Amino acid sequence: MVKSFNDNYNRNQTAFSLRMRASMDGMHISGAERILSEDKLPSELVSLFNRAINHGIGTPDEIYFSVEEIKEDILFAGSLPISTILTEGSEDSRRKTKELLKLHNISEKTISKAFNDISKGASPDSKNMRGAIVIDIDTGERLEPDPYRGVRVSRMDICEEAEDTLSIEMKRIDTEGLRVKEALILATKVSMAGTVAELCWSDNPDYTTGYVASKRYGYVRFPDLKKKGDIKGGRAFFFKGQVSDIYSYINFLQKRPVLIERVTQGFRPCTWEEFLSRTRRDEI
Repeated sequence: MVKSFNDNYNRNQTAFSLRMRASMDGMHISGAERILSEDKLPSELVSLFNRAINHGIGTPDEIYFSVEEIKEDILFAGSLPISTILTEGSEDSRRKTKELLKLHNISEKTISKAFNDISKGASPDSKNMRGAIVIDIDTGERLEPDPYRGVRVSRMDICEEAEDTLSIEMKRIDTEGLRVKEALILATKVSMAGTVAELCWSDNPDYTTGYVASKRYGYVRFPDLKKKGDIKGGRAFFFKGQVSDIYSYINFLQKRPVLIERVTQGFRPCTWEEFLSRTRRDEI
């Protein structure tokens, strides 16, 4: 993550949103988000360019960068806690992932639809989407305005001191990697929007870990949620509410700037039974 701001910075200073997305033959293959001060822009532009051209799917033929001054008030937040469930392969991971989603009172029909859509390519042309599916937890109806693009979460990052704390915390719980940090930041913002739960796995053929995230259970990782070599991936946001609320919900995800300034303590990898036992104790 970029060393954007520290926890003691002047919150009135100018901040910028830096976004990158890369595609190959019209298919989205990489994206990243940063909130940072002006002096950090040149080095981070180079960093994101190098990241885009070294993606596991292949070399992109189009890379787009967007830099915007942030004029809205930044919302500061604490991260979701990290958990990792020990599983026995992709079938076991998918079964336990679906069980966790059911604990959020999401219908089995809706869960199956989310898995099927992401697995085959959630766009109508069966390609990976740049953004996420938004799906009603009761009916399974997809609510994103653009079914080709989906809803892309923007304007989020982590403060410098919080990032250092997160690195230490991840090492303590045997969970490391840039992907985990970035997914945690995104999942935290998604949960703040009122999302019932988020389901995600990567489109990178070499990265097979996926997750379910929510305010209720935190950021819960499942190894081997897909098989190695599979280039299909994406995310689904499970939504409960009036259809008329969907536009304010999407506006928060796309427009409201969020910075993580506090890291919530996580947990070492555990079995599904240990996870359930712990969460039940916490709910008493």
